[in-house]
Amino acid sequence: MAANRYVFVLIVKLYIFILFCSVVSAMSGGFYADNGREQSILYEPLRKEEKQELEEEILHLLGLDHRPKPRNHDIYSSAPKYLLDVYKTLEEDNAVLHENLANATKNRSHGALKDTDFIVSFVNKVHHQYPHLRHERDRRFWFDMTETSLQDEEIVGAELRIYRNLTSDHLHDKSTKYVLSLYAVSEINTNLNTLDFLDEIMISNEDTGWLIFNVTGRVMEWIAFPKKNLGLYLKIKSLTVSHSVDPHDLGIVCSKGPEEFQPFMLAYFKTPNKQAHVRTKRAIKKKQQETYYDHDTYNPYTGAGQERYNSRRNCQRWTLYVSFRDLGWQDWIIAPDGYGAFYCHGHCQFPLNAHMNATNHAIVQTLVHLMDPSKVPKPCCAP
Repeated sequence: MAANRYVFVLIVKLYIFILFCSVVSAMSGGFYADNGREQSILYEPLRKEEKQELEEEILHLLGLDHRPKPRNHDIYSSAPKYLLDVYKTLEEDNAVLHENLANATKNRSHGALKDTDFIVSFVNKVHHQYPHLRHERDRRFWFDMTETSLQDEEIVGAELRIYRNLTSDHLHDKSTKYVLSLYAVSEINTNLNTLDFLDEIMISNEDTGWLIFNVTGRVMEWIAFPKKNLGLYLKIKSLTVSHSVDPHDLGIVCSKGPEEFQPFMLAYFKTPNKQAHVRTKRAIKKKQQETYYDHDTYNPYTGAGQERYNSRRNCQRWTLYVSFRDLGWQDWIIAPDGYGAFYCHGHCQFPLNAHMNATNHAIVQTLVHLMDPSKVPKPCCAP
């Protein structure tokens, strides 16, 4: 598989990360943990093996079997910029979420997004696939569907997005309407390509912004049969004249236009088996210096404050912040900068205090443990 990637991924529901990748940096650190004095400090640097294991864990949680590696790191080009807009919208309050989400996705993809677990955006690479195109380059689109493993995912929807600017030539006649028809190239011949109709939209001279075409059926076919992917073809006709219209003349942003308005394709996916991405328990390393869990005598994430922590404090949630930037991952996880993982530590002693927010099950387990500690362990907290 080619090393130069142009795929951007947004995990929508379970894990909200926006990804695009390169090589792991040698930068140390990345964990900010509670030192026992109500302060968060940078944890000791991770070894190369530990960093690689952590990366594999995160990729597994995200349902990715490898790191995408795009050569283009411009997060403000059209494809990643769209995902950043959706990500920011998902962070807003629920009261305005759906309204703003509909605006951010131009309504048409809003329904698909509600049932989506993650979104993949693809950048137009027709100039790489067909470098000898000249006159028809602005009418042709091609997206590499082999850049990410999608065979096990259920596709919810897919769409092509192209951007139209209002040009000065069209300001005089606001009544003219145009029909934009999108086709899939099913066969490439020397003189004439065989085209299959996919979708069409009608616009007036006043319509500007992103124009969206439904390509769900064809993307499903391309995922199943990648060799059938010969790209897309755009035809534009005016309702007042018989001849076709050049995309550039209509104000369609083409390959030489601004990066933030370049054509791109979106695919919305749903994971059929949600258990597929559940983290599996790994064997705990035998060496004490490599063991991170089940230590009752000291803070498992930092040696600072060890004496105070040895005082058998009640169980509670402690700070644990994972910084992607400090780990050197900002080139493949562009949002957010990190996340609060938190962890629990301490003793769940009887009686359980009100601040512990104990469940009825934990209270009963505590009482049974007092009666027979050999059969029932103490309850433990969860972050």
